[in-house]
This record gives sequence, C-alpha cells and structure tokens, in this order.
Amino acid sequence: MSGRREAIIHRYVLGGEPLDDPLNASWDAVVRDEPTASPYVDADDVAFLHRVHALESSVLPSPAFFGDLEQRLVGLYPLPVASPERIPTAKRSGLGIVPGLPARPSAATRTSRLSSLQGAMAVLAVMMVVSLLVLYQSAPKSSEPPAIPAAVIAKPEIEPITQFEFVPPMWNMPEATAWNHMEIGMFRVAPATSFTTDLPFYTSGEGPLSLTVLNGGLTVTPAGLALFYPANQSSQPPVEISAGKSVSIGQHDTLVFSAMETATGSNSGSEPALVMYGLIGYLEHQPGSSVRPADVSFITYEYVNPISSLPTKGATLTLQRLELAPFDTFVFEPDAEPRYLLIIDPLPTGELRMAEGELEGLVPKSGTRGIYGGSQLRYFKPGTYTIFNVGDNALNFYFLVVEPLPEENTPEAN
Repeated sequence: MSGRREAIIHRYVLGGEPLDDPLNASWDAVVRDEPTASPYVDADDVAFLHRVHALESSVLPSPAFFGDLEQRLVGLYPLPVASPERIPTAKRSGLGIVPGLPARPSAATRTSRLSSLQGAMAVLAVMMVVSLLVLYQSAPKSSEPPAIPAAVIAKPEIEPITQFEFVPPMWNMPEATAWNHMEIGMFRVAPATSFTTDLPFYTSGEGPLSLTVLNGGLTVTPAGLALFYPANQSSQPPVEISAGKSVSIGQHDTLVFSAMETATGSNSGSEPALVMYGLIGYLEHQPGSSVRPADVSFITYEYVNPISSLPTKGATLTLQRLELAPFDTFVFEPDAEPRYLLIIDPLPTGELRMAEGELEGLVPKSGTRGIYGGSQLRYFKPGTYTIFNVGDNALNFYFLVVEPLPEENTPEAN
C-alpha cells in the first residue's frame, strides 16, 4: 500500500537573502570545482576567487624561516647610528645654559634613514602575508560543512494487545475445527449509558467474544466466567473473573467470555468510550442476527463467513495493534490462508494508500490505490504490499488473528 506527498518547491528571488548573492554562489562553485552558472558574476571576480582558493594548497614557512629572515634583514640594513651633526649643543648666554638647535642632517644621514625604513616595511609585508595564510587555512571551509547527525526513526511494528488460548471444552464452546465465522467491529458508548450483549447480533455466534477499550473506560459484568487481560501484560496469565462480578476496563484492557453467556456494560465517565469487539466461532444464522444494537453507536464492523477450517481443536486468538505515523510506511505480507480481520481508527478518508511490492520512500500517486476500510487489506492476491500514510494524523490498525493452537499447548501433550 503506498501513497506520495506532492513535492512543494519554494523559489526566492535573488537579492533578499545575503547568502543568495551571486558572488557567494560563485565561491561555492569554485570550492566544489564546479562551473559557475550565474550570469550575474564578472569573469575577473571568478578568476580572483580561483587565485584565493589556490592559496589553500600553499605550504606555510617553517619557524626557522622567520629567524633566518630576521638575521638577513639585520645584515642588509644595520641599525642607524646618530651622527655628530645630530648631537644637541649648548650655548652660553647671560641667562644661563640653553639647548642648542640641531644641525641640518647631511645627505649620508638621509640615505641611512631611508634604508632602515625600507627594511621595516619589508618585514611588515612578509608578516602580513604569512598571517593571512595562517588565518585562511585555520578558518572553516564552506566545502566542508559540519556533519548533521541523522534522526533515528523507529519502524512501525505490530504489537500484541491480548493473546487468548482456547482449549476445548472451555466454557462449553464448540471446537475450533467447527468454527466458520470471524467478526470485528468498533462502537461508542455514550457517557452515563449502558449496553448488553444479550442480543442475536452477538449470541448467534458460538465462541469467544472479546471487548477491548480503545479510549475511555467501561464497567463490565459478565453473566458467566470471563478472563481479564490488563493492558501491556500480554505475556502474563489473565485474571479470572467469576460470573456476576463487575470489572473496570481501561484503555487497551480486554475482557474475553463466551458469546452465549453474554455481559452487560456501562460508561460512568464524562467522555464517550471507544470499544472494539471481536467474535470468532460457529455461526448459525438466526432471526435478528444482522440487526445492529441500538444501545451503542456503531462506527464500523467487518466479518468473513466461512473462514478456512482450523486443523486443531484448540485455537489462539490474538488482538494486535499497529500505529502508522504521518508519512510513514509499513510492509504487509498476509498469509496464504488469511484468518484475520482488521479495523482502522480513525477511518481513513483518502490519506491511506497501498502499492504492490516492498517499496521505500514515496511513490507516484498513479501507482497506488486508496484504502478506505479494513476489508481492502484482506481481499487481494497473496504477495507483499506497502502501506503509506500520507495524511497528517496517525492511524491505528487493530487486527484479530486466529491461529491453530500449538500441539504442545494441548492437554494431551501435557
């Protein structure tokens, strides 16, 4: 199953963002050794950028170079010595001793001062070039951006909610080899209201009936023996509930009992309770069995009749859940003899798609088909399929799976 989110490309006019300057783009192209495609850049500017970039491969002088350079400069340009003409003189006067005026420097003195200035300028120029090279090579390069760690996204997996093992003659229910019907549905129980399963809609099937709360809470009282499965404890043994004893069921809690024994339930909370029911067993059509109950608000239900016969008298029933986040995918490969049903919460309205094969990433919409209900994930040819959630909301898939009971779990094996 597959879907694709249409790509949206934002285009901006150059000039508003400093990084969009053509000269910046040309520098990036020079660093990557790519041709500059912008028509707004002068050729001389590009040539200059190439010369600047070539400095990166220059080798810096060793520390000994500067010491040798200093010695050579000192030898070529000795420090100037003050001449006699520049020594101040004193003259006597009636007022005492006053400093004499300095004599005008000779031509030889002016030549010595010029030579000293040229040497200092040469040293300064060399130091400036070397400093620029050091700064350039130590600065971060645009061609070497820092690595960004990739986000670790967990792949969606099917998780078990409840696993119920039926071993005949449990609760006087028919053996699994006689089962011919599977059914799963979802309904709401309004606040301060009650309901019952003592209706042909439920009791026409002889086998186990499960009630699982998806949101909210219920108080259920079974008329016969029942098994209570707390949430997130599928590996633990269930809690036995005696006939007539009430039990509170919260999110992902499950109560399993015989459909023929029935049960009553109520919602004492202030919010509607969302409930999933599952029924498996032998079905004999009776008057009123197709009439939906009026004490609850039905959302959807799926059924299959007949199902492939089970080869064992016992069976394992598993309620499973899969959460598919927005723009996430799930690879789905059904068994050759499917004994499962599923419902989707909330019901998809076009944001769920499917494609044949195991695919990665988004695929063109023309290569997929929309999924609008759980029955579409059952009636198709065997193979591998990819499901795509291209909507903005997470979708929950709830599976009711029936499998033959392993031989080691039967009373005869023990």
